[in-house]
Formats: sequence, C-alpha cells, structure tokens
Amino acid sequence: MPGLADLNMSLKETLGTAYADAWVVDGQLHVAVTDESVFETVSAAGAVPVQAAFSAADLQEAGRRVQAAAAATGAELHKISSSGQSGIVAYVPAGAVESLRAALAETEIPGKVPVAVAPSSGVATPLESKSS
Repeated sequence: MPGLADLNMSLKETLGTAYADAWVVDGQLHVAVTDESVFETVSAAGAVPVQAAFSAADLQEAGRRVQAAAAATGAELHKISSSGQSGIVAYVPAGAVESLRAALAETEIPGKVPVAVAPSSGVATPLESKSS
C-alpha cells in the first residue's frame, strides 16, 4: 500500500480537475473533490471523499486575486494560507485589514472560494539556531 503522500499524488493525477485538495485526519487521507461521481474512485483507493465547493484551480486563482488586491491597496501581506477545506485567509497589518476587505468586496473571486482577511501578529522570523 502506498504512503499517504503517494496516494494523494496518484489521486490528484487520476481525478484531474475534480481534485480540490487533500488533508490527513487520524492517519487517513481525506480528498476534496468537486464531482460526486468520483467518490467511488477516491474510496476504492483508500481515501475519504469530501464534497468541495470549489476546485484547486479556483483556489489558486483566488489566491492570485487576493495578492493583486493587496498590492493595489498597498497592504503588506504577511502570510496567505489556502485550503480546500476553508478557502483563503490573508494576514495583513491591523491597519490594512479594512482596506483589503473593501478591495476584495469589489474583486470577483472565482468559484465559491471563501476569502477572509485577518490581522497579522507580524512577519514570521526564523528561529535562532543554537550553536554548540
């Protein structure tokens, strides 16, 4: 039996545009798909099918549009996360949250990808290494 990463890659290739995302819960691969007709394929491969509201392509394009809206408003993106389960969350400085939300309200987001804007606690910095 292939590992979960191999199983995910295989299903991603097999499902094509019906594939949206995948994640692991309690050691089992869950695969979000946009077409219920592939549920049996996912199940037969040993994964749990989940109905997705949007495709991987929609999620990727939505991410691009969020980045473009942030650039247009001058908002500094500290982090952007995307998930086939929850959509996109853009983290920006607190002072830029409302302007980015307003810009996104005027932006056409593909599919039904949910987009949220949240205040950032700051730009991530690498941990200092402990040298001996």
